[in-house]
Amino acid sequence: MLIDPLHTLQAAARAYGKHVVPGVQIERVIVIAAGGVRIASVAVPLCGESSPPPVADGWDFSEPMPRYDGVVVPIKGQRLSLLKLLAEAPGPLTVEQLKAAWEDGIAEEGTVRWTILKLKEALKSLFPQVAEPITNGEGGYSLALR
Repeated sequence: MLIDPLHTLQAAARAYGKHVVPGVQIERVIVIAAGGVRIASVAVPLCGESSPPPVADGWDFSEPMPRYDGVVVPIKGQRLSLLKLLAEAPGPLTVEQLKAAWEDGIAEEGTVRWTILKLKEALKSLFPQVAEPITNGEGGYSLALR
């Protein structure tokens, strides 16, 4: 039998809350890792209710429209292919490597750079708090939104 760690955490929080402060309803569990890094913030539903799906931190490409920290990012087509490559890359990508975003792998350098520029503009408008969502430094292009 598989154990769902999220439901186990929620049930434990509910039980702990009843033990520590009887009559108080626990609404959220926050898990903090070493160094103060928050790794989870999960709603605790009432007993018997289903829990909302957890929000994935960072990029999530499991749906037709990508999400960043749970927020839908309305980018599609070639820009989405580039975004996915950049988000999943362990480091900077060159223009040659970014050509893989095109179905046949064939694209002019100017086309790749223009599409990156348009993706960068779209991300800037969606995330104005990030000065440079895509940077071009030593080694190639990198995505700042991780």
